[in-house]
Amino acid sequence: MRAAADAYDRSLPAPDGPAGVLAAGLAVEVATQAFTAYQPFQRTAPFEFLRLGPDVETPMVDRASTDAAAARDAGAGKLYGTRLRHFAAFGLPDWRRWDWCAGRLDAQTHLARALGGGPAADAWTAGTQQATVTAELRIDAATWQQRRAELQTTTDGALLTALRSDPAGDHLVGSVVDAAMRALPEPLALGGRGQILNALLARRPRAGKRPLWTRFARPVTRIVWRRKVGRLGRPG
Repeated sequence: MRAAADAYDRSLPAPDGPAGVLAAGLAVEVATQAFTAYQPFQRTAPFEFLRLGPDVETPMVDRASTDAAAARDAGAGKLYGTRLRHFAAFGLPDWRRWDWCAGRLDAQTHLARALGGGPAADAWTAGTQQATVTAELRIDAATWQQRRAELQTTTDGALLTALRSDPAGDHLVGSVVDAAMRALPEPLALGGRGQILNALLARRPRAGKRPLWTRFARPVTRIVWRRKVGRLGRPG
């Protein structure tokens, strides 16, 4: 408080200096609290947090209890963005459209049940979700269900292969690797060991002290590293 009073006095000098600023502030605080003493007690309104997560069924296709349970267990497995450690969300435009739509479907289920619940809420949600996938993805509910099932059973390696088959996705994979190499020297990453790896593997090594031998080992190490990155996600 003393530091704040000093700062206030420097910007707007008070007649009594910082001591006067403190005295005025305390007077305002005491007077304000005195006038609130006779107000009726107001208890904070009860509330609870509502988590909108992907671990929820989709009523437009998950009508049976067994299907609903399987959908809840699958959770984020239906999202491209979580399959490749979140980088897949930036991979292909079609993947992003799917994830945005899936998020809306999950929110519709959660909100409908929070506001009402029961068979009527699920029926409303099912109709709303069918309209959503038709408007955003141009597909029907059956096609959406089939694609979700295929995504949940597709391996991460197959997704990476699909990503690299697209020119933009292929460029993304290389950029992510380069970004990881640039981050290695950071204290929260690998620190000193990261500095050596950065000097050996990064496309553009960061300036800084490093062992002299890294200058001679870098050319061969870079060749091997580029081949490994080039084969990442490619068939064969």
